[in-house]
Amino acid sequence: MLLNPEDGKEDNFILSPDGKFLIPIDNDHCFLPSTFQKEGNFWNAFTVNTALQTKTLLFCLNEMYIPVPLEVRQKIKSIDFDALLAKWMAELDKLENKINNLVDQQQRNQFLQQGTVMRIPFYKQFIQSMHWKAHKIQDMLSAASEVTPFDLLKTVEPFVARCYEDSFKQGNNLQTRFKAATNNLYKKQPLMGAELAF
Repeated sequence: MLLNPEDGKEDNFILSPDGKFLIPIDNDHCFLPSTFQKEGNFWNAFTVNTALQTKTLLFCLNEMYIPVPLEVRQKIKSIDFDALLAKWMAELDKLENKINNLVDQQQRNQFLQQGTVMRIPFYKQFIQSMHWKAHKIQDMLSAASEVTPFDLLKTVEPFVARCYEDSFKQGNNLQTRFKAATNNLYKKQPLMGAELAF
C-alpha cells in the first residue's frame, strides 16, 4: 500500500521453500501514482477515465479479507514513521548523488535521451501521500480491534480497493483475479524459449 508497485505480477515473486512467504524479486516499478488518467477513444474523445496503475498479485490473495494479525498490528503501531521516512529520504539523497557522479552531465543527458533513468523519480506529492497513508494505516490499526488489509486499502486507496475487490467476483483462481483487476494487461507470450506467467 505504501510502495504502489506497478508490475507485481506472479513471475515477480517466488514462494519460500516452506511455502509460507511470497518473496518479491523484481521491484523496479514502484513508488508510482496508484492511478492514471486515460483519454477516451475516437468515439468518446472528450472523456477521461481513471485507470489502475498499482498492479500487484498481493491484493488478489484471500488474506486481504483476514484481519491483520496482532503481532503485525503491534509492529506497525510501534514504528515512528516520521523518523523512518526522514532517514529513508536522507539515504535516497546520498544514493542519488552517487548515481549522478557515475557519469558527467553530457553522458547523463545522452542516457536520458535514450530513455535510461539516472535518477530517483520521487516528487513531493507522492512523499506527502505516502506519509499520510502510513499514519492513516497506523491510526486505523490502533483504533479498531479487527482490521483487514482491504479495510486499510479502502481508506488509503479507494479506487484501487474497488478494482481488486471486484476481481474477487471472478472466483478463487488467483491468476483470474489478477487478470480481472489489471484488465488482462499481462498476456501469455514467449520469452527466450520460456513462457511468461501471463
